[in-house]
Amino acid sequence: MVVGEPSISQESLSGCILIVDDVDLNRLLISSYLSKGGFENLHFAVDGIDALEKIEQLNPDLVILDLIMPNMDGFEVCRTLRKQAIYQDLPILVQTAMSEPEERVQAFEAGATDLVSKPLSPMELISRTRIHLENRLLLRDLKSYQSRLTRDLEVAREMQKALMPAQNFLDHVENDLNVRILYQYESSDELGGDFWGARDMEDGRLFFYIVDFAGHGVSAALNTFRLHSIIDQAETIPSPEIYLSDLNKLLYRLLPTEQYATMLCGFIDVAAGTIVYSSAASTAPMIGRPGSGEVRLLDPAGYPLGAMEQATFERREVPFAPGDLMFLYSDVLTETPGRDDRSLEEEGLLELFRKSLTDSRTELSICEIMSGNIEQVLKRPYQDDMTAVFLRALDR
Repeated sequence: MVVGEPSISQESLSGCILIVDDVDLNRLLISSYLSKGGFENLHFAVDGIDALEKIEQLNPDLVILDLIMPNMDGFEVCRTLRKQAIYQDLPILVQTAMSEPEERVQAFEAGATDLVSKPLSPMELISRTRIHLENRLLLRDLKSYQSRLTRDLEVAREMQKALMPAQNFLDHVENDLNVRILYQYESSDELGGDFWGARDMEDGRLFFYIVDFAGHGVSAALNTFRLHSIIDQAETIPSPEIYLSDLNKLLYRLLPTEQYATMLCGFIDVAAGTIVYSSAASTAPMIGRPGSGEVRLLDPAGYPLGAMEQATFERREVPFAPGDLMFLYSDVLTETPGRDDRSLEEEGLLELFRKSLTDSRTELSICEIMSGNIEQVLKRPYQDDMTAVFLRALDR
């Protein structure tokens, strides 16, 4: 190592360096400087065509490139490499005697990463080689980390999707409980905290719920798995308001400060023609009837789960006749900016629901129609998970 040079990792010293120059003496001089600097994995090419062949063979970590060469010059080598995605980030250190700014700009426009001036200074060459090899390793490590993170996030998103009811359960609910359920779920780029579910009760009622944890990321996802497990393990559900009260006390002890969830749950009783529900600050459920423009907006008032230990929740009952359709949704649909840069809010979403209910395309489900109408209005990408659930009482 040259005296006065900063320390460099052994991994950088062993990085693959391709020296491209048509003059034997220049290649020898560069390799001598780099060898004295501790670099040991040196390879050579005598012109641009040879360089491209060696790069394909070696996949080097750094190219030290002369610009003026026969057959193919350094400019063309740079342009050829930058057209290929695999070499977009390959450091190209150009050695040049050009002194005019316009000439140096040409080198950068062709794709050079950096320049080193001729006649070569050993200290400058070693220093720039060190910097670009270290950056190359850091970039490689970052890409590897991002790749692992992307895979892990995809696994987590698939696990979240697996929390949703399976199709065979939905078929059972339709055939045995006379409730048809359609839903759409889209995960955002980040992990979110949305999920919904349902359980058939022994007395023929259907218990349903929709949950949205505050925030995004790993903590929100972990909270969804935690709460889903708690809901799954519940042996009895006496009433929606008591159930929310019990969940609230449990989550108040489990969740860190400033973490909370909104939730709506209830029972659909097709035989009695009613929905009994309770809300923990959820989005407002909507009930309408396909073919009709009449839509009822239900009261969603309540305390978020986990925010206050002694919170109480209100029991509400509404009629739900055969043919009626209830729409549950996550707040991304009311809060995402539309194509006019204004969010739909509750009133705008209600109008979209009303429009969907009166759509004459009988070959499409209400879920498909509503999805299409939302797509026309809202901007993507959504900044949170999107959940839309439709539950319809059947007349049999």
